[in-house]
Amino acid sequence: MACLGAICGGCLCCCGACGAGCCFAGVKATKLALRVVRHVRARPPCEKGLACNCQEGQHVNYYSHPDDDDYGFSIRIHGGDGEFCTMRQCFNFMDPYQLGYVNELAALREVLHHASRKYPQVTSQQKAVIRSAKKLKELWDQIDSDGNGYISFPEWVEWVSSSGATQFGFPSAVGIFGEKGKAGAYNIPCTVEGCTCECFVKDPDNEKFCARAGCGHRAGLHSADHVALIAASLPHDWSLVFNSHDVRELSGQRQLVPLGDDECAQVQEIMNASVRRAWSRDRGRTEQVPDSYEVVRVERNENIR
Repeated sequence: MACLGAICGGCLCCCGACGAGCCFAGVKATKLALRVVRHVRARPPCEKGLACNCQEGQHVNYYSHPDDDDYGFSIRIHGGDGEFCTMRQCFNFMDPYQLGYVNELAALREVLHHASRKYPQVTSQQKAVIRSAKKLKELWDQIDSDGNGYISFPEWVEWVSSSGATQFGFPSAVGIFGEKGKAGAYNIPCTVEGCTCECFVKDPDNEKFCARAGCGHRAGLHSADHVALIAASLPHDWSLVFNSHDVRELSGQRQLVPLGDDECAQVQEIMNASVRRAWSRDRGRTEQVPDSYEVVRVERNENIR
């Protein structure tokens, strides 16, 4: 049974020793209560990992598997080697609170550590990234391509597709994207060798497994096409059409869509409420400060970021 650990400097350390590298640094107080509950209730990870295909209810409920939402907590609390077969599972491991983004360097270090353990092509230079705070920050900045301080899932897919898979052994398959994938918004074929399943269908008796004849594999062993997954994650009213199946090319694709009178009126209200008749350096002291501004056009920037 795992011990609760110690609370040190605002973060909960599952090994009982602050600074051991096994917990996120600087965990906010709002997350602390949930982390304590996770330590008490976290399920142990299944020893078979990705190889497990047991559908017995007692086993499925007692053990955590790579495609379970609590897998990140399970590995951190009970120990063991994390296993992943999709980029989504890697991202969920870094984002155990299901926030939709990653904002902790420690989370990136942990997933690099687990993914590279069984990857013989990892060089000493790449291993140094895991040990060096400076090199890890440089890698973070490389993944965080828009520079907002967070790693989003599209940014993660873009980096893994371009270099992460070959450098650190991350899986090349994207994986299921929430309820949209399970609802059939895009095809999710099985990745198990020899399986002919072309799209995951949720088993009504056990949603963790595929109901298609001849498959029966776990949902986490199914993977969506890169472009289909990204397209399904965009707002439903966007008209952006992808012209490539290369994620790196898609990252630079965007379009400006003119919006209607209602949107213009809403932005005009914002401008009216925020305008201030105050001098600023860019205008200069001799220039007259405008009383108001008129919104003549509003456009929506559609892109995968």
